[in-house]
Amino acid sequence: MRFQRALAIIFGGALVLQLVIVLAGAALPASTSIATTSGDVYAIGKLLFTDFLLPFEITSLLLLVAMVGVIVLAKKR
Repeated sequence: MRFQRALAIIFGGALVLQLVIVLAGAALPASTSIATTSGDVYAIGKLLFTDFLLPFEITSLLLLVAMVGVIVLAKKR
């Protein structure tokens, strides 16, 4: 319990650093759409991790926050 604050600061700093790196290196795509690709798994994966990296990271962060919220709400005291 006494290391909980230090761990929270370390992990929070790592999260902020990751978000800064993602925001600095990725921008929202201008006109790329999935419909223009062939539709195979490789093309969708390439789009997710290149052109749509920022929305993908934001979605993953929102899902993580939702999971933590569900665990906190479901936990009995």
